[in-house]
Amino acid sequence: MKKLAVLLIMVIAVGTADAQANQPLRLVQTISIPNVDGRLDHLGIDVAGRRLFVAALGNNSLEVIDLDKGKWVQSLSGLSKPQGVYYIPKAKKVFVANGSDGSCRMFAGSPLQSAGQLQLSLGADLMEYDPYSKVLYVGHGGRDAGKEYGEFAIIDAGKGAQLGDIQTEAHPGGIAIERRGRVFVTIPEKNKIIVVDAKKRQVTATWDLPQTQQPVSLALDEDDHRLFVGSRKPPQITVLDTETGKSVANMETIGLLDGISYDAAHKRIYVSGGEGFVGVYQQRDADHYEPLARIPTAYMARTSLFAPALNRFFVALPRHDNHDAEIQVFETQ
Repeated sequence: MKKLAVLLIMVIAVGTADAQANQPLRLVQTISIPNVDGRLDHLGIDVAGRRLFVAALGNNSLEVIDLDKGKWVQSLSGLSKPQGVYYIPKAKKVFVANGSDGSCRMFAGSPLQSAGQLQLSLGADLMEYDPYSKVLYVGHGGRDAGKEYGEFAIIDAGKGAQLGDIQTEAHPGGIAIERRGRVFVTIPEKNKIIVVDAKKRQVTATWDLPQTQQPVSLALDEDDHRLFVGSRKPPQITVLDTETGKSVANMETIGLLDGISYDAAHKRIYVSGGEGFVGVYQQRDADHYEPLARIPTAYMARTSLFAPALNRFFVALPRHDNHDAEIQVFETQ
């Protein structure tokens, strides 16, 4: 009987290993984030310094993880609903957008220390850096700020100075940046995508999304001129032709979507959502896609970050029951 039990355990272990080996994402590490309660929002990464930054929205803190050691190393408290986070290598600074007080705070060094802040309006949220023009874009304003319009801040990342704002119909959401000087932005309340000319700092086009609501996240396949729009109602990926703004494909996806990434090397789309899964989709060509995998994470594990330079996909899992908050680290295969 003992031999049979050992044999069964070996068979299960081999089967589990085979199942992992056949997945497009393989879980290689789980990193605990102790003493952090509430929702985790967006992630940022210092690739050269091997650090991951986690906006702990419900805990009003920024958490720092050492990826080489595979452990949490620092917590910066006193933030105010931190949401967007971005590390800019040339500036050697982490920028954090805070929704409840409208600040964009900056941190530098290792361990991180305060390096100043800018004052935006309430609702400061998602951000994205344009390495071509060396500016950081931050969405803010809208209902959270008691305004009938949203704002899209333009920040000189090196000087840490605000250069101006672009007014939008409502609060901006997800951001994707093209090499040739266009910036795509979701307007979730209006079910629209706007196209911004980075040089002119003007909205040059508006694309409606009539078959979906709450477009919150974007990813870009620039070589094939395709923009991937992640929406929540219904949970859907809409594929747009960036030359025309027309929809070329639609796919059902993960509920409460809050993260979408494009893996150019493997021609895949990764989606994370609070339903508790990562969805993986294979791009057969610019207009055709198919579901590849549905990988379990945890309830309310909404946000994620893909780091192609490290061949890693990170998913943020909030604290639940007796389990600490954690980061699941997947290797692309």
